Amino acid sequence: MINAMYLGHSGFLIDHPDVTMIFDWSQGRLPEIRTDKPLMEYSWFVEAVREKKKGEKLTLEDAIDKAIDEMPDGFLIKRFILGNRAEVMNMCLTEYNEAETMQRFKDEGREEVRSFTDKELQRQLLQEMEKGNSNI
Repeated sequence: MINAMYLGHSGFLIDHPDVTMIFDWSQGRLPEIRTDKPLMEYSWFVEAVREKKKGEKLTLEDAIDKAIDEMPDGFLIKRFILGNRAEVMNMCLTEYNEAETMQRFKDEGREEVRSFTDKELQRQLLQEMEKGNSNI
């Protein structure tokens, strides 16, 4: 029996008798997962995309396409990915961008500091932020 569970945002978990697969999970708590099954096919896919993008210097879209095409036939996930290729492509292309997110946090932090009424504290905090000090 195969069970699918929505994990929030665009993430989901598929529990098959032979393997557990997690897709696009980025926040919140995972449900309890059996430890006697591999959780590796999606990890293989992510690593293949990274390798093709970096090592073969492909665009992200081309790396995704090539990783899908080269996925081993024995992977349970392959039929799902092929049947939902456009959605998988979109998910990968809009994946979390850490650099953008960190910059957004910094910008929001600066705005919050500027709202402080203690101008000396505000000046000191902004100086530390400009230096890149994350321990403030």
